[in-house]
Amino acid sequence: MKVIDHIKKSEQTKTPTFSYEIVPPPRGRTIQDIIDSVEAVKPFNPAWIDVTSHASNAYFNEKPDGTIQK
Repeated sequence: MKVIDHIKKSEQTKTPTFSYEIVPPPRGRTIQDIIDSVEAVKPFNPAWIDVTSHASNAYFNEKPDGTIQK
């Protein structure tokens, strides 16, 4: 089913629909990380689950003085 079909069904039935977006694990990790994430949200019955095509490469660390280091 296409995304637009889920939206139309939601409008017709007057019920909300939602989805999840999962960011892939960093390089060197396994597909099991994605599988575990999908399994964790399956009980909520999302209309779809999207796995982005790129991993988040920016890591931020907040220092004690309140500044943020990338």
